[in-house]
Amino acid sequence: MSELVRSEKGIMAAENTVKDMSEADDNWFIQNSRFIYERDRNTLINNAERRGREEGSQQKAVETARNFLRMKVLTPEKIAEGTGLPLEQVFELQKQIVTK
Repeated sequence: MSELVRSEKGIMAAENTVKDMSEADDNWFIQNSRFIYERDRNTLINNAERRGREEGSQQKAVETARNFLRMKVLTPEKIAEGTGLPLEQVFELQKQIVTK
């Protein structure tokens, strides 16, 4: 190794090795940054889709409960059981329908 360093060719080889290692580190950093970006982006998209489905499901349950309350075919307890809404929310929806 010391002979390589002493010669001009050795210094050039060492310089090229350092340059290659530096480029490899830069490439790794770029690739890792892209991976992290894509992972975070996919996580955000998946979370947004999940929240959207949950909100849509909640809105549909409320709409269904309102329809049953207007039809007066089920008790608030049965509506809560069937829609998955809390009984208190069904009572609140019932109050809204009665006051309209």
